[in-house]
Amino acid sequence: MGDIITFSPRDPKTGLPLTDPKTGLPVNPTFVGKGSKIEHPDLLPIFRGAYWPGSGDLTVTSIMNGIYSIVGGPYLQGLWRYGYAGPVNVRDAMVDTSPLDIPLPAPAPGVSQTQEVSNRVHDYIEWLVTNDKIDNVDDNHDLIVMVFLDPAVPSPIDTDMAGKQGGVVGFNSSIDDTNFADDATRFEWGWVTTSSRILATVTAIFSHELVESITDPFGTGWERTYPAPDPGEGQIGDVCSQFGIVNGTGVSAYWAEAVKVCVIPTAGTRRLSLSYTQDKHEPVDGQPREGYVNLPAMCGGGQYFSYVERTYQNNFTIHADLSGYESPVVSYAINGHEVPVGEDTIEVEATWDVPRSNPLFPDLSFYLKPNTALLTTWKPSAMSSYITISVGPHAGNTYLTITVSAWERFDNDTVGGLGSTRRTAVLDIGGYVGDLKNQEIIWRPEHDAALKNCSRLTHLANGLELVLGAPQPGDPENLRDIIYNALTDETPDRAENLRGAAHLLESSRPEVANALKSLAARAIPGG
Repeated sequence: MGDIITFSPRDPKTGLPLTDPKTGLPVNPTFVGKGSKIEHPDLLPIFRGAYWPGSGDLTVTSIMNGIYSIVGGPYLQGLWRYGYAGPVNVRDAMVDTSPLDIPLPAPAPGVSQTQEVSNRVHDYIEWLVTNDKIDNVDDNHDLIVMVFLDPAVPSPIDTDMAGKQGGVVGFNSSIDDTNFADDATRFEWGWVTTSSRILATVTAIFSHELVESITDPFGTGWERTYPAPDPGEGQIGDVCSQFGIVNGTGVSAYWAEAVKVCVIPTAGTRRLSLSYTQDKHEPVDGQPREGYVNLPAMCGGGQYFSYVERTYQNNFTIHADLSGYESPVVSYAINGHEVPVGEDTIEVEATWDVPRSNPLFPDLSFYLKPNTALLTTWKPSAMSSYITISVGPHAGNTYLTITVSAWERFDNDTVGGLGSTRRTAVLDIGGYVGDLKNQEIIWRPEHDAALKNCSRLTHLANGLELVLGAPQPGDPENLRDIIYNALTDETPDRAENLRGAAHLLESSRPEVANALKSLAARAIPGG
């Protein structure tokens, strides 16, 4: 089994959270089984009325495909603890295109249009049984006859004595004709309105009536005991009218007494992962400028170098890979700012690469740059599996945290959805030296060569300090300068300078003196 979508129970009349009649506080219902259940349902779908076989999306074929999906998938697995064993045997559809006209009484206090529809359907099914139009009826207590009414028959409206009205879209009951001289005729039946002409709605109504027929056949199965239900509202589907989609077919939630929650079992495990593509990274260079770089004395001291400020036009696409979802809603946030549907702008923090320079001669224009960057976003729809982000040129460097959440459209708190389908993923892109670099300082090659040479000299000076260590008796006062100048000398006098430094160290540091002599020998061509 895949994910189980969960909902809180709702009042069948108001659709609001189910509450205790005394305290008014939200409660879970209690259901008690009286023993009856249908372990191996034998389902006969009947399509009644001149509309059938139907047209457009609402046809006998499309509804039958929905039935096969419901009974052959994971949807009914939540009924195992009620005694259902399965599978459901689905008979070939019976199509009766004779005209169907059910005159309904005008709505008025105490008038039940549902009763009128039920009487007509009951009488029709009794006629089919009497005239041997239904095979294998006698002693077949697994039989469920479900009649799909012509869309021309409106959903009936019931009015209580106070004048409050409520619509009914489906119904289930039983026929129990005990005949001591013959086999007993005892089976479940129900009807489904199709006046919505929406396939998903019709299959959801059917699933509701099927579940209740299986778990409460003959009025002696699983029924609610608390809070005490109104007549006709005590079955396991009545406190769970939430709509869902399983394998592309509309279904209704039902109560799972074992876990105290409304459920829709599904086939898939929902997953969400993120990735991105960089669609554009085009540079735009400013005018050449001069920058003073304060180098150490050993590197020749401060110098002026040429540079340009380079900014980029960056376009990205964030991809949300959704698996297992039927009808997802996807939300995106950038650095905590929600991305709306359509085009929008989002402001995020930004930093700038500033040219290194002597503090006495800073380029003040960089200190006047904004500390935020403006992103342009595009989200095609609430269900979109991607968004695009555009930033630059002439924008600072940014670091983006993309947070994406996805959930099923029907899993929302307005109908008691508990967020069981919500998944969240986070993706970080950008940074000062990341993929979303929007700006940098590009120096001329002379600057880079000077820095490289300075690094070499600094490394050499650090190594010289490590080799010589603390002063020793006999060292000349300017020993380090003499050796350093000899080592870094690239003139024709290099060998002579090395030998001179070696001579000064022969008495106090013979090992260093020998190393300098070796360097001097190698400095002489052919030496």
